[in-house]
Amino acid sequence: MNSSTVGRPVARVDGPAKVSGACVYAADVPGAGTLWGKFYRSPLPHARILNVDTAKAKKVPGVKAVIAAGDVSPRREGYTLQDKPIFAREKVLYCGEKVAGVAAVDKEAAEEDFIACLKAQAAAYWRVAAGQVEWQAGKAWLVNGRKAKNLGLDDLARMIEAPLKGYGHYKAEKKPSVYSFQAIAADVEVDLETGAVRVAKLYFTYDVTKVINPVIHQRQIDGAIVQGVGYSLMEEMAVDEGRVLTLSLGDYKIPNIKDVPPLLTSLVRAKEGPGLYGVKAVAEAGISIVAPAIANAIYNATGVRIMDLPVTAEKILAGLAHPSR
Repeated sequence: MNSSTVGRPVARVDGPAKVSGACVYAADVPGAGTLWGKFYRSPLPHARILNVDTAKAKKVPGVKAVIAAGDVSPRREGYTLQDKPIFAREKVLYCGEKVAGVAAVDKEAAEEDFIACLKAQAAAYWRVAAGQVEWQAGKAWLVNGRKAKNLGLDDLARMIEAPLKGYGHYKAEKKPSVYSFQAIAADVEVDLETGAVRVAKLYFTYDVTKVINPVIHQRQIDGAIVQGVGYSLMEEMAVDEGRVLTLSLGDYKIPNIKDVPPLLTSLVRAKEGPGLYGVKAVAEAGISIVAPAIANAIYNATGVRIMDLPVTAEKILAGLAHPSR
């Protein structure tokens, strides 16, 4: 057994693409009727807002809406404590706080307004008027008769201390006759003396259209199959007269790495799905069909039909001892 990798980090195959920003996600795929959105965020950690003038941005061709605090509800939001306004009102409290947003019919219109925000960011850094800053070749340039200075996107991103985001919207008009189709086959080994079951291999088939991110797509399938194996063979919540007896993960067994069987995945091309460009969801696909596949395989191997989950060694031994049950 080769254990040379124990204790060493394993390189992720999708790491370089994600770090470099080259990964393409569902939000990066445009569609007909999509509106593009950008936010202008405060470059300062604490400042008073004297005025938000959206008139110039609204005149940009293709811009459908420009909104600030005065255009939205004064309610506050937050996961546990609702203390953050949708847009900063009267003052900003941290770098990157949203001050205004723009929605445009195409990416170029939104980017044009967003570039104006980046130029304002650079102007604040250089302490000059925004009119003295130009945007060329993906950089903000200060040209004032002296030696030219520039700031790239990486420099500007470090200043605002917050991610730059863009949003698109898509409304599905057509629904396919069949949303998804999947099948699975299981190879199992059963010890007739102990009733122990080992899943030797699983074969999973799923119909797809356009796969946006192949790595995440396969990981969703893998994760669902592992959950299905646990649901089939070991996970059980014991209850006695309404009282839960399974009180911890010491009693509630879940699969570990040695319980995960080899998985062969086959993707079959389908015509269309309900999403943008006909894509289909894949989240936890296959989780519900693992149990019947394993139970049927055990029946084919032993003649014992288990009708409740999980399929345990005790149930198989009982079935072997009393075939008529």
